[in-house]
Amino acid sequence: MARDVAVDVALSAALPVVGEIRAGRRVVALADDAARFLSESRHLREVNEARKDFSRIGASADDVGAAIARSSGWQTVTTGGIAGGRVSVGSGVVQYTMKALETGETVFNAWIP
Repeated sequence: MARDVAVDVALSAALPVVGEIRAGRRVVALADDAARFLSESRHLREVNEARKDFSRIGASADDVGAAIARSSGWQTVTTGGIAGGRVSVGSGVVQYTMKALETGETVFNAWIP
């Protein structure tokens, strides 16, 4: 157990990289100073229900993450803040929520309403 904690501490000290998995969440975008980053919820890619099946609107989880990174204003969410909205992806609309953590990470989840 102590070894896992040490690995998490080492990872949190390193700058994030787009595509990297941190604490089970994939990094989607970086702020210009790389001190803040956007990551997807661990549950985004679990197609366990129809509202998470983005292929129904001709999109993938990657498409959804890219659209949210471009359109959501994630860098303006203050630490501890929660925000949300809707974004057009593929042939439909996806709803999302996000929360800014103290670590500089903003985590989002999305679904088809």
